[in-house]
Amino acid sequence: MVGYGSLASGLGLGSMLPGVLRARAVRLDVGRHFAKPVQRGACLAMNLEPLARATVSATPLDLSRDPVAPGGCEALLVEVDPSYGELVARREGFPPSCWATLAGLGPPLAVTLRELAALAGDDVLGYRAQLLARAGFAGERTHYVPHPVDVAGEPPALVFVAPGPGRTGREGLPSALETVDLAPARLAGLPASFARAYPAADSSSQQRYVGLCLLAAAHGLCVADLLDGPPTAFVADVLAGWRDRAALSADRELLQLEAGCDLEPALLRSGLRLS
Repeated sequence: MVGYGSLASGLGLGSMLPGVLRARAVRLDVGRHFAKPVQRGACLAMNLEPLARATVSATPLDLSRDPVAPGGCEALLVEVDPSYGELVARREGFPPSCWATLAGLGPPLAVTLRELAALAGDDVLGYRAQLLARAGFAGERTHYVPHPVDVAGEPPALVFVAPGPGRTGREGLPSALETVDLAPARLAGLPASFARAYPAADSSSQQRYVGLCLLAAAHGLCVADLLDGPPTAFVADVLAGWRDRAALSADRELLQLEAGCDLEPALLRSGLRLS
């Protein structure tokens, strides 16, 4: 699977971490922003920008030599032990029973998703309609749903994407994005977007989530696409706690990437400035 928010750091992987078999950086062909209300609490999680095709494309990266390229976003391709599948689904708000149904269709789940996308002509709404029908989805609204990822030179993977209003693939089925007054944002606009979505709510969970996402910088993943202006309080407070590098080094101990790089080159490549 591909993680492009908190799942792109060791600490962010949380209870999934023991199930991680290997991890490496990839570049996705689509951008990202904070645009998904969490299932519980007050926080805007990361979501991919609206998809043009049901299948997302990814290019593996060697962080010790590949430069940052414009467009899209960098993310983490994580191979997870299949026994952790339902835990992954529950975390992303996709019913574990639906996950189990899809996983039981035969080939590896990512291959099944790629076949569903092909049947739908790679149309986003057509794919989601197929996905929900095959999975037996009976929820009140969609949170994240799995989409296939074509990884250059490697087997297909999957990525979780939260459909927007009217984009769930089933008539009358609402999206979780409709549960708050949502204004998608990157980091400069996130304080205003948070206040709009959660008036008068405490922002501590949002700040913690921002920190988990930015921890990807410790591994060399570029986060400059999220840094669209002067550091806000969400960012400045996080960075202030990282100047001694201890938290960054600890995350590198939790998660070791294939084709990675040392800490200081990683920070330079990430676009994150600690001083």
